Amino acid sequence: GKLASVELRIGLASRWLRERKEKAGRALLEETVKAASAELAAAPGWEAMQTLRGWARLKLGEVEGARADVEGIKGRARAHRVAAAARLGEAERRRKALRPFADEAEGARREAEASLTAAPNHPEGETLAAAVEVLLAQDDPAGDRAREAEKRLDRVIQRIPHHAEALFHRSRARYLLGECKGARADLDAALQWAMPGLRAARHMRAIVNYTMGKYKEAADESRELLGDPSAADAKELQELLDQAESKLR
Repeated sequence: GKLASVELRIGLASRWLRERKEKAGRALLEETVKAASAELAAAPGWEAMQTLRGWARLKLGEVEGARADVEGIKGRARAHRVAAAARLGEAERRRKALRPFADEAEGARREAEASLTAAPNHPEGETLAAAVEVLLAQDDPAGDRAREAEKRLDRVIQRIPHHAEALFHRSRARYLLGECKGARADLDAALQWAMPGLRAARHMRAIVNYTMGKYKEAADESRELLGDPSAADAKELQELLDQAESKLR
């Protein structure tokens, strides 16, 4: 039916993004949002279709639109996952900008746990819940958040060894725990599967390489990523590149 068609499009677009076919993947997602919007114009309040449109919007980076689509929808695991991912992204942005982020992080946690109530042990829900803990662990290095997140992600990866997002977030947890070799291995594995957040994984690998004293690798990765100087992380990458190059002199 119509829902299956929209879901199929999102799945295909996601695959193209994983395969680094960025232009084709985004174009299909944009078409999918339009198709879902047409259906919702004819049937306002169709929660399942709103959830799928929110999912597509989230993949396009349209966080506010995604949040609006799933706002108030209860008991649908995917709607809660979309809400959790959107709020987690906002919490990450606020923390980076040195703005208060605890409310968004807590909201992301609630939504992730609500998704797991609706669909117990779902790998995406477990990954989102762990990602919130990794975010909070950055400001609580003496606590157990990073280790608990690592254990939760271990279970996801045992079930799905190529789960790129779980590998990425476990790498962040391991880095916080001082386990740089494990973090680097996770990032290499995540990048092998070409996760949609490819740039974030490469940026993290540059940081890990620098921490491990692999300054040339850190500099090379940072330099490549700076091929897009307009990216949001350009300033951080330039600082990392400068530091790595100073070590190589």
